[in-house]
Amino acid sequence: MNREQENQNQIITVQEFLENYRRYLNEDLSLTGKTPATYSYLIEKHLIQDLGNYRLSELDSDILNSYLKQKLSDGRLDNSGGLSPTTVSELRTILSSAIKYAEYNHYCVKNIHDLMHIPSHQPEISIFSREETDTMMQYLTKHRTPYHTGVLLALVTGIRIGELCALTWDDLDLEAGILRITKSLGRLPNPDSSDRHKTRLVIAPPKTRNSIRSIPLPEKIVDVLRKQQQSSDNFLLTGKSKCMEPSSCSKRFRNLLIKLNITPRNFHTLRHTFATSCIRDGADPKTVSMILGHASVNITMLMYVHPSLEDKRRVMEQVYSHTYIPPS
Repeated sequence: MNREQENQNQIITVQEFLENYRRYLNEDLSLTGKTPATYSYLIEKHLIQDLGNYRLSELDSDILNSYLKQKLSDGRLDNSGGLSPTTVSELRTILSSAIKYAEYNHYCVKNIHDLMHIPSHQPEISIFSREETDTMMQYLTKHRTPYHTGVLLALVTGIRIGELCALTWDDLDLEAGILRITKSLGRLPNPDSSDRHKTRLVIAPPKTRNSIRSIPLPEKIVDVLRKQQQSSDNFLLTGKSKCMEPSSCSKRFRNLLIKLNITPRNFHTLRHTFATSCIRDGADPKTVSMILGHASVNITMLMYVHPSLEDKRRVMEQVYSHTYIPPS
């Protein structure tokens, strides 16, 4: 590195550096799905806006950790409170990666490797009861529409709402009885827009490689699908060449639950119900993890494997069943 470039790296602002780093991210082939657009938005709307006027060489652990704490307490763009732990964790990931990029490219940056841990909040998982599931199953199979078929498919496979909205009929191999998940649909913030609420609809590969998967379908479900099969490029949820957005899918699902006298819950509850039912009925967690497209079996174990008191009692009795304990 020549002296002029070294001097420039010492005075470069965080904004100038992050704009360079964002261009690097856009060319990084290891980032898939919605990740590049999400990171670009967070850099533009949060990191550059909040930290852009600093010199890169000024940043240290105290500044960045105070910043992350502030984003948790009141970091929303509309000043309505703090960002979610998930979003702040993404900001932390970007900062950590950007610092490594700066070190590798000989920018003048302090040694920052102790960014705060972002506490995660695991909400209590809500599921539909067997009775509620049976009610939905009967209604969806009796009143056959493209949308009802889509909900039925989510109920029996646990696919995510974005994956369902992106499904076209060519993702279904009815001869083999297999559903292939290769893409997801969602609205992403548009960092090129002056309106921070402006978004764009994107169909892209899932965020992780594990989410790209093949799911075997029960024969009864294959029979239902055969009776409604359409042109390969039609979307499953609409029966047309135009897709349905996740927000519209969620609203229709809520109305469906109200019609069936089922307590309204969000669409993701179908996924939780499927996973919980699999584990409850003795399915191997590794297999369930692969069907769900989780990044690791640990996620499945943490979210859905919760032994009851009776499960624990049974283990204790089993362990000590052959142990002789003299009467008192």
